[in-house]
Amino acid sequence: MRRDLISKSSPEDSTYGQWILLGTGLAGIVAGVSVAIFADKGNHPWWLLARCSMGFLVAVVWIMAIADEVVSILRVSKAECQHQVETDPSRPLA
Repeated sequence: MRRDLISKSSPEDSTYGQWILLGTGLAGIVAGVSVAIFADKGNHPWWLLARCSMGFLVAVVWIMAIADEVVSILRVSKAECQHQVETDPSRPLA
């Protein structure tokens, strides 16, 4: 398998990756505690709209992540097929 097609970058690899993870973690904890302290039943239309919008954004992020993974798999399989054709053109692709 060609390793140059597989991205090895992650937030932990960058110089500021740990600070980004720490900041987002702290922001999430502060937001969670704030909601736990100040939230009521959440029946107000504004809160309903906020929850629906958050659900939509989470769905979009999941779809983007899945699409990125599918594209990565297709790129690797294409590279493997091209490598197989270059090494032995008479052999059928499997």
